[in-house]
Amino acid sequence: MTSPYRLLLAAALVAATLPALGGVATAAEEPITDQPVVFHVKNINSSRVYCPADNAAYDVVGHLTGPSSVVHRGRIAAATLYVHGDAVDESLWRYDKVPGYNYVAEMAKRGFVSVTISRLGYTGSGKPNGNKVCLGSEADVAHQIVVALRHGSYNVGNATHGPLMQKVALAGHSASGFAVMAEAYSFGGIDDLVVIGSGQFVKPRAPQAVFDQQTRCASAADGYALIEATGEQAAADFFHDADPAIVADVTAHRPPDSCAGLMFIPSNIISDSVFNRQVTVPVLLITGDSDAFFDDPAQEAALFTDSLDVKSVLLPNTGHAITLGHSAPQFRDQMAAWLDEHGLDAGG
Repeated sequence: MTSPYRLLLAAALVAATLPALGGVATAAEEPITDQPVVFHVKNINSSRVYCPADNAAYDVVGHLTGPSSVVHRGRIAAATLYVHGDAVDESLWRYDKVPGYNYVAEMAKRGFVSVTISRLGYTGSGKPNGNKVCLGSEADVAHQIVVALRHGSYNVGNATHGPLMQKVALAGHSASGFAVMAEAYSFGGIDDLVVIGSGQFVKPRAPQAVFDQQTRCASAADGYALIEATGEQAAADFFHDADPAIVADVTAHRPPDSCAGLMFIPSNIISDSVFNRQVTVPVLLITGDSDAFFDDPAQEAALFTDSLDVKSVLLPNTGHAITLGHSAPQFRDQMAAWLDEHGLDAGG
């Protein structure tokens, strides 16, 4: 008969060997892969938003980030394409100068695959004259990238083809919220739509910022101009409750934006009011209650009458740079919950 002591010893030995046998790894233990990607696109505008484009070919650069075991497959069940807004760049999603604010890395720990891009006119990507690239053409470019993700027809690292994405959600922040909405009602081809800190129901600061940029555009030889004239104004517009080091860094390095983008924003607003109702995929609209430009996602959500799945979220104590404030973890929680609910985690 086996003694109780020997039974306890055997149980202890089994327990001690469980991690060596593999066990169940947590999402945080999953290695993360972060790879550069390149998309070959044309700056054309066949969207439902009237605005000019130069019809030339360019490269759009970005990154593919996710759990290593998923990213290295030839086929990925689901991913989200993130498009940054104006006065910021791709680092909105990838900020790593202060720990805890790299949105895509934090989402990868939770099992999500993200594709981020540097829009036309921003660091690393092709730069048309700023009077010949607009939010309608950027909607077209976003659609071209979605198609490329579906077919694997893009460069990853040194490879000429990337993993095929079976489900693709499209997310746009600020001005690019207009671009992704235009993509959804002009082309479709996406499974879900996320509009972040954007919409046509604006606060008074929004038209004033557009007017100020357009005034500076009058003397911009390349068609690009800053939205805010000073770092102080940029800080007031983009941040509410944030680490001062992040505020100082982001505002000091803000890029100029295309003049045609905001010049033709009325075309986007008119088209959105007519065509958002034709979007049938699930839609999430999320913004901060202290956003200087947009703070009424519920009103914007009401435009999507043909979708049976529309959710609006107003985050407390949150400014326009929604990934970079102290409430960034709450934003990630909301995004993770919604993406998971819609089968957009790496496992599909």
